Order: sequence, then structure tokens, then C-alpha cells
Amino acid sequence: QKSIDDLIESLEKGKEKFLLTDEGDIDKFLGIELKHNKDGSFEMTQPNLTERIIKLLGLERENNKWKSSANSRATPSEQIILHRDSEGAERNATWNYRTAVGMLTYLQ
Repeated sequence: QKSIDDLIESLEKGKEKFLLTDEGDIDKFLGIELKHNKDGSFEMTQPNLTERIIKLLGLERENNKWKSSANSRATPSEQIILHRDSEGAERNATWNYRTAVGMLTYLQ
């Protein structure tokens, strides 16, 4: 605690003379929810970003059932190598791959 108090004092009384205010305990900051556990540790979650990713990929559940064609598996990918099906139907994806990957990079 002393080092935090020293930092605050140096910010307020340093050459920049920052004006700091105590806004109470922090539980949400920039989309991240912070929970202070009894053992002194912190837990950080990003429920809003997680929900946006789930909706973007069409992975919502309704009444404990998948809303889309998504289903869970013990192994998330196939064991065999998949090759391009040049005679098959066009890819029918309504979500933006780049957006999904970009959102996943911010998920901690």
C-alpha cells in the first residue's frame, strides 16, 4: 500500500501536478470486469466481448440447445486433412473471418 501511496503523491506533487480523484473501487474498466477475490488475487473477465464473438459466429444457445448448426465435440477439428472441393457448393458463411480473428486477439 505504501508504494501506491508514494506513486500517488509523486503524481500529485511532481512537476506535472496531476489532479487525481478517488472514484472508489474499480469493477469495470474499458470493457473488462475486475473482481477482487478474498485471497487478494484479481479475476478479469470480458463478458461483453465474449458475447459479441459468440453472436458473430452464430454460436448462441437457446433453451440449452444450439441455435445454429454448431455443436460441441471432444476434438474441435477433424483428424483428416481437408482438401478444397472445387466441384462443391459455394461457401455459405455469413460472418466476417477478419472481424472474428480481430476480436479474438483482444480477448484475454
